[in-house]
Amino acid sequence: MECTFATSLWNALNFNIVDVCYNFGSIQDWIISWFYTYDSSSTSHTTDSYVIKLMCIVWYIWKDRCSMIFQGVFPNLHNTITRINNLISQCNFVNAPTRNASNRNILPKVWFPPEAGFIKVNIDASYIYETRRGSIGKIVRNCAGQTLAVQGFNLEEELEAEVSAEHFECKALMKAVEWIEENGFNKVIIETDCENLVNSIHSNEPQVHWFNHHLILSVKKKFLDNEFWFYKLVNRLSNGVAHELAKKARLDANSFFYDSIYLPDIVKWIEDDYVLLKRI
Repeated sequence: MECTFATSLWNALNFNIVDVCYNFGSIQDWIISWFYTYDSSSTSHTTDSYVIKLMCIVWYIWKDRCSMIFQGVFPNLHNTITRINNLISQCNFVNAPTRNASNRNILPKVWFPPEAGFIKVNIDASYIYETRRGSIGKIVRNCAGQTLAVQGFNLEEELEAEVSAEHFECKALMKAVEWIEENGFNKVIIETDCENLVNSIHSNEPQVHWFNHHLILSVKKKFLDNEFWFYKLVNRLSNGVAHELAKKARLDANSFFYDSIYLPDIVKWIEDDYVLLKRI
């Protein structure tokens, strides 16, 4: 290993990279070995979680190298280790089998109106890696399928990829809760296609990146305090209007709000939902 920072990083994460190079001949051969298929009698430690850890380390070595070469930012060993461990935790959580994951494929692919007396709020977020910025979209409809409001937010925050997409999903939930409270609704169903957020509201501990914990905790109590507030996971296909609203806010680089007369493109997205519903 010619890079002293990378060597220090591997050693700090309990990998003797000198021995690895000696045993495999090169780093390239070692990386290729991660994806070999071993039989059940193998003593190899190449499990899914092990490979995830290795890939996260390599990813941040590459990111730090690019930051140093192209931006003149020298890496900090402690900060890089912290970011690697955070990314490993996220990847292991997503990779772990859950009941929600097994049920995702049977979620309805069509939007349905809420029960009588309820409103339904669909939310989504959009994130662009190159700009590190995001946007969010929201649509509110009643039990008759009537649209009460649509909203899009073009957000100015710039965040790293490992926290940003989830961060903007959290912001979408916060904006939905703010609107519900401002308008005095007490029978509400909020729908999202972000599984981590739904799990965070329904479980004892947040299931999102630690950077976003405070956003989840700020709204979680509101669900506990309101008996008829519900937060549900839906199929991405049934959350299409919210997705398009978020994308519109990002592409137009502008925030917007409508509660009566809607633009033609928004009308089309809403009508598309009704067309699919009528086919059921």
